[in-house]
Amino acid sequence: MSLPQALPRPLVSQVGGHPGIVESEDGSLIIKSCLPVEREFYGQIASDVRLAALRPHVPIYYGTLQLQGAIRGGRLVSSDVTATPKDEIFILRATHSIVLENLAHNFKRPNVMDIKLGTVLYSEDADEAKRQRMIVKARETTSLETGIRFVGCQVFDPSQGVTVTTPKEYGRSLKVSELPLSMVKFFPSTSINDKSLMLAVIDGIIDQVQQIKAVLSTIEMRLAGGSILVVWEGDEAALAEGLIDRQRRQNEDRVEQEEEGSEDEDDLPQESEVENKPSDVYDVKLIDFARARLLPGGGPDQGVLFGLETMMKILRGRRAELVAESE
Repeated sequence: MSLPQALPRPLVSQVGGHPGIVESEDGSLIIKSCLPVEREFYGQIASDVRLAALRPHVPIYYGTLQLQGAIRGGRLVSSDVTATPKDEIFILRATHSIVLENLAHNFKRPNVMDIKLGTVLYSEDADEAKRQRMIVKARETTSLETGIRFVGCQVFDPSQGVTVTTPKEYGRSLKVSELPLSMVKFFPSTSINDKSLMLAVIDGIIDQVQQIKAVLSTIEMRLAGGSILVVWEGDEAALAEGLIDRQRRQNEDRVEQEEEGSEDEDDLPQESEVENKPSDVYDVKLIDFARARLLPGGGPDQGVLFGLETMMKILRGRRAELVAESE
C-alpha cells in the first residue's frame, strides 16, 4: 500500500502510546509503526477462531504499509531533514506500519481517554532487566493494586472552545486513592449542561467494558501492556442528536426482529453492530497488542479482568457523583 506525500499528518487525538502515530488526510485511518508481534496479532484476530469474539472490540485492521521520511507541517517530506526548535516533526522509520480505523473520526468533538490494563506489564519472554523495570513501574503507579493506570485524556471545553489535554505525567503521579479523579477529568461537570446525556454515555461505556470483560474471561491469552481506549462526543448538540438516533435504531432493530418472529438469540442485533455505525456517540475498544499472545492452558489474563472491574467501579462512582450534583 502506498500513500501520496500529503496524506499522513500527526494524530490529533493521540493521548497515549509512543509519539509518531499519524493519521490519513481525511482522518479516517491511523498509521502506527509497531513490532512484528503486534502486526501478527491483529492478523490473528481476523483469522483465528479463538479470537473471533474479540473482533467487535478492537479497531478495524486494514493491513500494513511502509512509510519512510518525516512529517513536518502535516506533509510527508524527505527523511533527510533537520528539525529546528520550532518544528513539530515526526520521523517515520522504514518499517511496516499497521493501518487501523481512527476511532475518533466520526465524532465532532471527540473526548478520548487511554487506560493501561493489567497488573503485569511485561511479556513472558522479556529479559530480567525489562521485567524488573516493569515490576517497579507497576508498583510505583496504580497498575499493581488496581489493574489500571490512567494514561491520559483530552476533553473538549465548551466554555473556552478548546480541547484540554491531560498528559501521561498526571496519570503516573496518581495514587490509588486519587484514581477516581481521572474520571472527573474525563467527565467534567461543566462539559455538558444536560447531565442526563452524560449519564447515558457513562451507562453505555460501562456496558461496553462489561462486554469486553465477558469476552476476555473466555480467552486464554495474555495482554501485557494492553490498553482500553474510550471515546465520547463532547459536542452537546451532536451528543443529544446521536443518543436519540441511537435509540431510534435500536427500536427499529427490535421491531424488525419481532416482526420476523425470531426467537434465536443469535439472530438478534448485537450491541456492537449498533455501536459501529457512523452516528456513534461513544465507543470503547481494546488497543496496543505489542505484548499480546494466546496462551493455551493458561486461562484468561486475571490482571486485565481485575483492571476492567476497577474501571467499571470508578465509572459507577463518577456516575453517582454526577447524579448527586444534579439533585
